[in-house]
Amino acid sequence: NALGSEIPDGERIVTVENSAMMLMPQLYVLSLEAQNASYGQGGDLASLIRQTSKLRAERVLVDSIQTPADASAFIGAIYAGAQGSIATLSALTAAEGIENLQRLVSADNVTAGMAKVVGAIDIVVSLRAFSDATRRIVDISEVVSDENGNVALVPVFVWEDAGMGNGQFKATGNVPAFYRALERGGVSLDPSIFNV
Repeated sequence: NALGSEIPDGERIVTVENSAMMLMPQLYVLSLEAQNASYGQGGDLASLIRQTSKLRAERVLVDSIQTPADASAFIGAIYAGAQGSIATLSALTAAEGIENLQRLVSADNVTAGMAKVVGAIDIVVSLRAFSDATRRIVDISEVVSDENGNVALVPVFVWEDAGMGNGQFKATGNVPAFYRALERGGVSLDPSIFNV
């Protein structure tokens, strides 16, 4: 909800969820909810994600990628034109999340699963539950390809925990490669936010 609410109004947004909980404030939002086949006409999450291209979605928001079919459908939606889409995936770290996504995509389609992930995913935002019942972003990393063609994560912002729910978010000094693309697209960011 927090990330999705930052999407500019006027874009065609499709939310795809197992249980409808996303509340988007934008004007053009279509919400799809997966249903068990025993309910008759319902579709599973992956088939609903695939349908978003027919709906000409500019952004696809998926509540939880759990199966190889879900992962491949989400990557496919991005390649079909829904750049800037958002999905959640369970993992303990950002690196583990990317590994899980690669594994799921490769399990559904053996060819070029790794390349698909690198080309489609720009940023991984990691959240963690804390003992004070809050959830905080603890890491924002850019997804890049290393010299061997493997997926690598470059931390851009990290949460430095001082204990007892205290701490602060810090820039690592790494400027993401897509920064220039944002500028070309009309998004102006002060480079000092990256601590350079």
